[in-house]
Amino acid sequence: MKHPESKFEDIVQELETIVAELDSSPSLEDSLKKFERGMELAKTAEKRLQTIENQFHTIQAKFTDTTVPVMEEVEQPSEETAEV
Repeated sequence: MKHPESKFEDIVQELETIVAELDSSPSLEDSLKKFERGMELAKTAEKRLQTIENQFHTIQAKFTDTTVPVMEEVEQPSEETAEV
């Protein structure tokens, strides 16, 4: 069953409700339907999190300085001064 796109928080709330109902449901058939709905919600939540993570990285990249600072070459002590 397709549901309109929900906010992530709504998905989590529905998952919490399903878990509570599974704990008290005496019907095996009803529990199976709730389990299936829970799995659908978990998959939707995972996709939503991936989308949000991608958006986060896009925004972060937009504001991150991509230039690499050039490090000055540090003089290494010669063998003569190292032996002193």
